[in-house]
Amino acid sequence: MKKIAVMLIIILITSIVISGCVRQIPEGEVTLTVDSVEKRHYNDNGELASSGNMFLYVFFTIKNDASEELSISSFFFKLWTPHGTYSPEWIFGSGGSQVDSISEGASASCYIAFEIPEDSNISTEWKLKYSGWQTTKSSNLANIKSGFHDVYLAILTIDSYYYSDIGDYYWQTPEEGNMFIYVNVTLSNSADNDESISTNP
Repeated sequence: MKKIAVMLIIILITSIVISGCVRQIPEGEVTLTVDSVEKRHYNDNGELASSGNMFLYVFFTIKNDASEELSISSFFFKLWTPHGTYSPEWIFGSGGSQVDSISEGASASCYIAFEIPEDSNISTEWKLKYSGWQTTKSSNLANIKSGFHDVYLAILTIDSYYYSDIGDYYWQTPEEGNMFIYVNVTLSNSADNDESISTNP
């Protein structure tokens, strides 16, 4: 009983300290707009969604009119649906880099992904919710695209290969005790969209 009382006192004191240190940002100083929504089989790491699921990518713009920096860590975002709430693992800026905050007076175009059941009936009732220490905002999903967006649906075929101790323009000769193996490959983009596939050795 004493332990419970002590814990309650600690929670109460912590709440008082937090409420006294954090300035509440008025609702009107943050604008959250959902720009588009896409269904995908794969996430940005090329990982397939678990069986029976899909990734729902939400592209949105967040505007910070407050007089201080605003945290937009993925920790603060949730996808609300009439059947449950989902949490993301990360949030990226439009350039594909991790985003943690947005400075005062600035806007940021971001996207965030949630893994949801594949048979979900997505509608504008669904909401992207932001709940930070300073403010809470939400926006209904809009511009929902039908079907799947398979960015990583690539087919790689090895056509031929051979060994050689002669290098090319970049590698003149192999290190002692090694040989080069030259592999001719064909990479095909069979995704049903107009996005290109980037390659990296």
